[in-house]
Amino acid sequence: MRTLPLLCLLAATSTAAADPVAAPGTDGWCAGFGTTTEGAFLYPDGSEALLFRAGIEGETGCYAWLSYVPNWGLEPGASLGSAEDRGDRQVIVFSNGVEVHLLNAGGAEHHRQGNVTPGVTR
Repeated sequence: MRTLPLLCLLAATSTAAADPVAAPGTDGWCAGFGTTTEGAFLYPDGSEALLFRAGIEGETGCYAWLSYVPNWGLEPGASLGSAEDRGDRQVIVFSNGVEVHLLNAGGAEHHRQGNVTPGVTR
């Protein structure tokens, strides 16, 4: 049985994932807050993995992940948390320990179980 040429062909034709697209129906998620930020969290290679929108009004924060990320097992969704001003960043804190950091200098970070995923803001 000769499977090696097929495996070589598959490896040679694989391409990078396409840029993420916001799922239908997510247009208003976390919109309308006093401060609203949009951006994307990144794969380790720097390409965009997950589109997001975050809104903050007083001590309330909203974080919406707007695109599908199949290899992360992630579908679009949104959640409310508490917002904190930490000087150089606004942070939305959730009861499960996840934090979304919106950096005043630009950019974002997603903190979960000691792991930090960097992001860009628009």
